[in-house]
Amino acid sequence: MKSLNHPLLLDTIQMLQDSLSQEAKVTLTPDYRALHNMVQLIESYQMEGLQRQHVLGCYILLHMSLMKHQGLSLADGQLTKHILDGDYLCSMYYDLAMKWELFGLLTFLAPVHKQIQISRVQGDKKDFLLTQRFQQYLNKNYARVSDEAI
Repeated sequence: MKSLNHPLLLDTIQMLQDSLSQEAKVTLTPDYRALHNMVQLIESYQMEGLQRQHVLGCYILLHMSLMKHQGLSLADGQLTKHILDGDYLCSMYYDLAMKWELFGLLTFLAPVHKQIQISRVQGDKKDFLLTQRFQQYLNKNYARVSDEAI
């Protein structure tokens, strides 16, 4: 599968790893197969400079934050660590999106992130909304790469 060794994905993961606080002891363990479609989607839009890495980085952080919070139970011996790691990754998303001046992305995704969290509490998993909303953001803010350029 192309995205497992895809330069955009690998460079973005490295950039995020370099941004992690050593004290937090959080490791990024992305599901590369799950990120395949998002990498392809982001590459289908015209973006300048590091924008692709920044947008993908935001997606990865939110996605991983939700994954850290998924399926938690009181019986989990790592419950507190999973909660803190998920919260840390979410706060890192906010910090980096602000640093990268992705204010529109923050505004666009805020309602859906909370909606996913609430739906999980209610037993109705709606994680697909994150990818759907990301695609809507990309459609609204970036032009598609022409087929000739691909």
